[in-house]
Amino acid sequence: MNRENQKTILLIILIVGVVCHVARLYSLKFYFLGEFTVTGRCMVSALALYQVLSNAKKTASPPHNHSPARFNQLLLVSLIGGLLPTFIWNHSFQWSALGVGLFIWAQTQLWGIRFKHLHPVLLSMLATLIYPLESIWAPLCDRYIQFSSTVLAAKLVNWTEFPVEVGDIGGPLLIGGNIEVHVTSLCAGFNTLLSLFTLALILSLYFLKDPKTQLLLATLTPVISYTINIIRIAISTHAANQWLGLGNAWDVAHDYIGYSAFIINYMIVFRIVYLLRVAEDHQRNPPAPVL
Repeated sequence: MNRENQKTILLIILIVGVVCHVARLYSLKFYFLGEFTVTGRCMVSALALYQVLSNAKKTASPPHNHSPARFNQLLLVSLIGGLLPTFIWNHSFQWSALGVGLFIWAQTQLWGIRFKHLHPVLLSMLATLIYPLESIWAPLCDRYIQFSSTVLAAKLVNWTEFPVEVGDIGGPLLIGGNIEVHVTSLCAGFNTLLSLFTLALILSLYFLKDPKTQLLLATLTPVISYTINIIRIAISTHAANQWLGLGNAWDVAHDYIGYSAFIINYMIVFRIVYLLRVAEDHQRNPPAPVL
């Protein structure tokens, strides 16, 4: 197959794949309109993906540079990723999200689009994040995140010599003394973790150049957020023990602790971005040896 025929096939698959995914996203518009935070996260992901693709570099004659086996493999992945929404139209759109990630990655490889400063895994993840994944994964993951956070927070509170137990009354809660602290999906849920992961992914694309450090930041951020939230729940339990029932003191303390945890979370993430950026600069421009 000559180069022109290859390009024609690629162009057809590209057009069909884009149409399939756009149609799938259009059918999900009620998910986007349902919650402002989900809409904002998806739109920011789409804008970041557009800018990443716009700034990418293209090689001279990409389809001709691939071996026949490699070309066929990428062609198959691109075809599956592009047509995936058509095969699962009446099913969960999580597979459509996976499909758009595979489709964009395979297409960039086939057309010779090279990302010097972008890990390919992050490209696929960023493409996947334009879908409102919260609508599917939050109901599946929230309960596990809530209970795991509650159990670990209980261990931390017990370590501080305030005995509590984990209960389940319509959801996880910490029971100790005369208080019950409920841990809801708003306190520990998938939506918050996904938003912070999206932020970390975009920060890594804009401020970091080494694909390994980009992947490191994207991986560390949800872990940091999860850990800080466990500490927040533990502190909130102590606050409830001190101030619950004293007017609105507990409500004020709860809000103050929650907002402080978010601020600390962002400060840690931004600090990690700064340190990774400094490490990259030192690696690219090592200091001159002292004679």
